Amino acid sequence: QATTLDNLGVAYWSLRSYGPAIQSMQESLQLVRKMNDRRGMVFCLNNLGDLCRETGAYAQAQEYLSEGLALADEIGFPYAVGAFQHGLGRLFLEQGKPDQADRCFAQALAIGREKGNLALSGNGLCGKGLVHLRQEQFDQAADCLEQAIQAHAEAGEADYTILDRALLALCCLRQGDLA
Repeated sequence: QATTLDNLGVAYWSLRSYGPAIQSMQESLQLVRKMNDRRGMVFCLNNLGDLCRETGAYAQAQEYLSEGLALADEIGFPYAVGAFQHGLGRLFLEQGKPDQADRCFAQALAIGREKGNLALSGNGLCGKGLVHLRQEQFDQAADCLEQAIQAHAEAGEADYTILDRALLALCCLRQGDLA
């Protein structure tokens, strides 16, 4: 039932029906907490954190993501630790905290590389590229984004590869390099 509620929340989220999405995901989190399903809690907290970030509820997002990060670390779930670091990086970047964002993206990248997870490595590299892009450090941004393209392509993550390429194009445009 908890998985169904979380999946229902994701479906509502994809339709941009944020109220029902949050409600379904919170109900799912309550159920997995009652069952003491710690891995289930990790997934629910990640979804709720990302959803709250997307809706601009930054304090709530940070609460969910920080709780999930601590729990994932406690239960020895390194990919989730990396995913939470990436989520927190996105949150901090949106809040105009590039130094905190960069530290989180660097942690996600380090975990991805340590565990041989190309998708997570690509996410960390893309995040670092965004930090550099926002700081108008175009050479560093391009380097990170080119590495993200390679990592995501090797991981078979076509959607992320497209995003990386679009960000690299934006970087080149902002830098005035239209060649």
